[in-house]
Amino acid sequence: DSPSAAAAEVAPDPFAGAIVDLVPVQRAAVTVEPIGSIAEWFRKLTIADVGVLYEDPYLQIGIKMMYQGCRGRAVLYFGNKNVFTLEKLTVNIAPTPGLTVTPTNTLPAALASKQQVQYVLDVSCQMPFLRPPALQLAYAMSLEEPVQVKQQLDLPVVCNKFLLPKQVSEPNEFFNTWRSLAPSMKLQEVLTVKPELVAAGLPGIVQLFGSLKLNVVPGLDPNPNNLVTLATIATETPQEVLCIVRLESDANNNAQFRLTVASNFQIASASVKQLVVQHLKS
Repeated sequence: DSPSAAAAEVAPDPFAGAIVDLVPVQRAAVTVEPIGSIAEWFRKLTIADVGVLYEDPYLQIGIKMMYQGCRGRAVLYFGNKNVFTLEKLTVNIAPTPGLTVTPTNTLPAALASKQQVQYVLDVSCQMPFLRPPALQLAYAMSLEEPVQVKQQLDLPVVCNKFLLPKQVSEPNEFFNTWRSLAPSMKLQEVLTVKPELVAAGLPGIVQLFGSLKLNVVPGLDPNPNNLVTLATIATETPQEVLCIVRLESDANNNAQFRLTVASNFQIASASVKQLVVQHLKS
């Protein structure tokens, strides 16, 4: 072989290393935020049976609830607001002690543009409970930049939805019941109420209590500036679950009250107190 041919055989390839394995560029998923306050939507739905549970730029979930005794039904309305299909739509509801939540239909995995579907849940209050059911929502959209949404929501299935008014024939009957409850069953808190409730006065608080299904029973408290409500929580258990709320006014400060919530089930006292404070406290 000639020297020039040998040199040609060992000449370096000018393109060596130029060909590499092509790895697809992984685009970060777009972050989707709610267009309002999830906590405020939930708070409103604790005293209303119809409203918005969740909304973002692509999806809106409305809810309509109906209750009778210890049972109820929640209809969730999933609406696709945009021109793209929502994919991989899933909803999971975590087990909740004291409640059963049973879907009566299946949610489709995809929601076309402008499509709305219903997801129906039957609920039953087995016994007093503290926490509402947690709902895990997830969906995706296949866009140039992928959209993936995961959100945890609280269903507004709360203990006051199962409250029923309780009648007493005379004040002594009420006070005998009150005295029969152990101190550990009575939860208290001194609180300053919201400015709008200060402006509305006791009639405004009475109206709020009515929205919570806590109907004020006049004449039970010797002080006309105090409020007392008496109810039961409807459950599947044979034992009556009492719910008593007393709100004592402060003669020297019309914004300050002492709240006492009592029940023969401590978890009921805690649950109702939590809701009342949420709506009263400034």
